[in-house]
Amino acid sequence: IALLFVISLFITMLIFRFIWKNINNQSEAIALNRRNLILSAFHSETSFDSSGLLEPDTREAIVVIITIDGYAGLIERLDKTSDRNLFKDKICKCASSLLGEDSHPIAAYENDERCILLLQNPGVYDFEKIRDRISSELDLSVSIFLSNKCLIEGIAAEYDFLCKSLPYRLLFGTGCVVTVEMIEEREMTSYSIPEAMLRKMAEEILKLNIPGALLIVRELLQGISEGSFRSAQMNLVNLSNALDDTILKLLNNNAIENNGLSDALAYKVLKIESIEEIYSYIEDMLLNAESAVEQNKNSRQSDLVNEIMRIAKENCKNRTFSIDIVAEKLGMTSAYLGKVFKRVTGETFSRFILNERMTVACKLLAETDEPIDSIIYSVGFGDTPYFYKLFKQLNGCTPAKYRATHRTR
Repeated sequence: IALLFVISLFITMLIFRFIWKNINNQSEAIALNRRNLILSAFHSETSFDSSGLLEPDTREAIVVIITIDGYAGLIERLDKTSDRNLFKDKICKCASSLLGEDSHPIAAYENDERCILLLQNPGVYDFEKIRDRISSELDLSVSIFLSNKCLIEGIAAEYDFLCKSLPYRLLFGTGCVVTVEMIEEREMTSYSIPEAMLRKMAEEILKLNIPGALLIVRELLQGISEGSFRSAQMNLVNLSNALDDTILKLLNNNAIENNGLSDALAYKVLKIESIEEIYSYIEDMLLNAESAVEQNKNSRQSDLVNEIMRIAKENCKNRTFSIDIVAEKLGMTSAYLGKVFKRVTGETFSRFILNERMTVACKLLAETDEPIDSIIYSVGFGDTPYFYKLFKQLNGCTPAKYRATHRTR
């Protein structure tokens, strides 16, 4: 009896599971059919009048497109199409619940970042609140584009206009709420980058005044963001080309191999979703270029100082030896060599020569019986009292005591 009970329970569970799966499959099929019907109407393949989707008393409507900012990031998080569709379905349901039943919202989503709502006989809505609620509940940024009120037969045209206007997210910024009036106002505005500002930006970059160059870049991007999208595209290409040319010149001037710092900058910039992100990208690029130049400069200066030291060690026993002789050998000015030497080593060239001569003197005192006066002159010192004073200052004892203490043979 117990065995029969277990078997019957197991069979019952299988039957319920089968029924539940069929119900879910039917529900998904119904939802998919409805979505396809809505998208068909938005794309003018069918009419909303004949779709049976609208309420009988509907005369006017508003089209709403909710775009997922940074959709590429969502794709990485949710690599399955079904997961992404479920996520977009949640966006539609969240927005619909906030709009209320009076608007009879019809919701669907495209295969990209677009979620669509159609509000019937619409009233007044707080779309910024809707945006914030979606962002809060689903932990993502969305932008909202709104059509004007339109008649039923104009819904597809309004949707098409909004779709073509989505690139304006670049100028208004992610997380924006954009109306047709805002778009039409921008379409009437044009902006052209002043050539003088591009030249000034290039001068600042070549001088490695990156903060000054970035101030100009921010001013240019602000002007670009206040114009039409068409003018923005042309201006961004011009700005990118100017940056490309200037950075390439900066690298060439400093004998640095082009490491791809600005390759295809225009292509990369035009794929970014907001002006602020473009600024951040350019800022990183300029700071990287500055770092590359500084590292190269430090490396070259280190090589130069090593060469100065080599020449100095070979010639420091010569009492007339000075940085002027090094400058003549290297074909540079003594003032420049002195500054580079101090910057890299932290000490002056003259102090380095004194230390080198003193090192040789200490070695001779410890390893030879050569008279002290003879050692003083042989290592390049010409003033005996000065040598004794400096020796005691550096070693804490007289040359004779040093010899007695450090005698090696």
